[in-house]
Amino acid sequence: MNLQVETGIQLIHGVPLGENHMRVTVIRAIEGDAFVPIPVRDEILTVDDAVGSCVAWPKDLVVTLAAKAAIAATHVKKPRRGYGRKKPGLPDENDKDLEHLPPNLPHDLKDLCTWANKYLTGGKTINTIFVCELFGRPKKAAIFRSDVYKIAHLKEVSNGAILFYMR
Repeated sequence: MNLQVETGIQLIHGVPLGENHMRVTVIRAIEGDAFVPIPVRDEILTVDDAVGSCVAWPKDLVVTLAAKAAIAATHVKKPRRGYGRKKPGLPDENDKDLEHLPPNLPHDLKDLCTWANKYLTGGKTINTIFVCELFGRPKKAAIFRSDVYKIAHLKEVSNGAILFYMR
């Protein structure tokens, strides 16, 4: 980069840098076939062409190491979807009682509750995969012990329970 002492204008590759641009040294290319914002004649057109050279770059597209560190220090990572949250359908303390059921429960539902009380313990589930003709693609679904409890006690049920009911 040159500086015209008389005028104070910075030159890069013989062209004035401009107020809204910075001199950037390209060390490596992440997207090599991307065009540089300000090409240098027919010599530097893509980021791959600019590796090992200095080019003019718009200031608003430059992230310095200090700015990157400041962003990282203030940025709170969001947990991945479902991470750190209770999975819907996992047994709660109130879901454990499948022995004391409402008195007007249909016989088939009582049988399901008895079976779930015995076999759906320790996070075990009833799993199935619905064929693609039903939903347009294969769809997995599972029913937990808590789903059976919620059905028996007329509480809000999960998507899996609704899918099983639809099937």
